Amino acid sequence: AIETLGRVNVLCTDKTGTLTEGKFRLVKLQVLNENEFPIAQWLRWACEPQIVDSLEKSIEEHLQALTPDSSLTSEWALVRDYNFDTNRKLMSHVWQRDNVEIISTKGAWEGVLETCNPTPEYRAEVAEIASEAASLGYRVLALAGKVGSSTGDRVVDETGLQMLALLFFFDPLRASVPIATRACQAQGIEIKLITGDHLLTAHAIAEQAGIFHRHNKMF
Repeated sequence: AIETLGRVNVLCTDKTGTLTEGKFRLVKLQVLNENEFPIAQWLRWACEPQIVDSLEKSIEEHLQALTPDSSLTSEWALVRDYNFDTNRKLMSHVWQRDNVEIISTKGAWEGVLETCNPTPEYRAEVAEIASEAASLGYRVLALAGKVGSSTGDRVVDETGLQMLALLFFFDPLRASVPIATRACQAQGIEIKLITGDHLLTAHAIAEQAGIFHRHNKMF
């Protein structure tokens, strides 16, 4: 093992939880549109009934600060659960109360935006806000939803949604990372950062970590 490590010239590293602490915090919720239900309600609908994911835990903490004494799903029943779509990077839940059904969707802003049939102008507006935040190292998610009966056909149900909000999460870099980065690169070891995050977010983390990279291409 020691001999093998001595011949390493490329080091591939994950970002979340390796370079960063893996402790997401929802630092900003930018409301884009409102309707008859509050944003906090839509946001809780978009999360799993039993929260285990670190991002959803951050959302729950944020909601507790907004509405500490209320349960946002107690009167509603979850009737459809559309799991995370790895291509569009989004997930949806359908909730029902009496004869009212809603669908709430959250995920990568690019995928969520497409469920809203955006105009070119609106797409550019949202992209500018999200890209600016990503370039600062934030992970950006979007929230969308609509009121209406579900069909059980995911493509149909996730069409014609209203863009509701953008969520900005921050996951701090580990304090030891820049030191380790300098040590590796001083020995001629090339560092590859691997992440499913937006490219601009990856570049921002690479800047903070001191990883050599080009700004106009992948690592």
